[in-house]
Amino acid sequence: MKQSILVIAGHPRSGTSFTASLLQSAGLHIGQKLMAPGHGNVKGFFEDLDIVGFHEAVLRSQGIHPVGWTVEENIAVEPEFLAQAQEILANNALNQVWGWKDPRTTLFLNFWEQLLPEANFLLLYRAPWEVADSIYRRGDELFVEEPELAIKIWISYNQRILQFYDKFPDRCLIASVYNVSQQSAAFIRALNTKFNLNLESPADLYEQSLLHTQVSESYHPSLVNAYFSEALKIYRELNARETQCGLIPDESWQQKIQTNLEPSWPFQDWIRIRRLERKVKHLQTELDKAQAEANNINSGKIVNA
Repeated sequence: MKQSILVIAGHPRSGTSFTASLLQSAGLHIGQKLMAPGHGNVKGFFEDLDIVGFHEAVLRSQGIHPVGWTVEENIAVEPEFLAQAQEILANNALNQVWGWKDPRTTLFLNFWEQLLPEANFLLLYRAPWEVADSIYRRGDELFVEEPELAIKIWISYNQRILQFYDKFPDRCLIASVYNVSQQSAAFIRALNTKFNLNLESPADLYEQSLLHTQVSESYHPSLVNAYFSEALKIYRELNARETQCGLIPDESWQQKIQTNLEPSWPFQDWIRIRRLERKVKHLQTELDKAQAEANNINSGKIVNA
């Protein structure tokens, strides 16, 4: 019985979890020991714990952040990790249609391609400003110190995706989170057609509230263009590769790019932050007052008792 293996990769916060949940509902086995829901993914990560553990161990061995926050071009997989990777693959050998999702896979695409010459690869992407906004909302300390690192890592990950796709175009499909979430039936058809799969029509899992896109309506695309024009170049190339895969990317973002930044924009953010701080302070005062009143009421009940 011939296996069908689909490896799902992409920059963190690019819709990889949603895509994995969609494909699981369509019939793709994505692991027996899946990571539980947590901070940043209330619906679940849909990541196989063995795959995640493997990637984290390799990254730690090279002194790299285990989440995969890196712009390193070459990350060596030392020989002692090979047996662990082979064992993971052997544990899934009984599944006819299987795969996994872990954004860190993007850092090891060539490694897995050599181990699995029969595998196909689904490469996901999302707008750099939306990825950065999602990372900032998570509040990771690394990006508080270096906020621009979010865009630099986006560039590094998506350069890897383009290079790998161009090397193995027949074994790769590039898709944006927008097509996966908003055109899921067409996305599944494209997967089935390209990789000769038989995935079912997916369940309706998409929740608009979990995919924040409002930032695309702001000046942030122009801000990224002003300081990291390379990111826009890569994003256009991703759009082009997605078109080659038979999907229609959302290119409306190109109309939002302004080459001359309005001087009021950074000041708007400045005053907006200060207003939010004032609002938080007011809410904290109200909360303290309510808690004090509740304590007084409880104290009175104890005395009366």
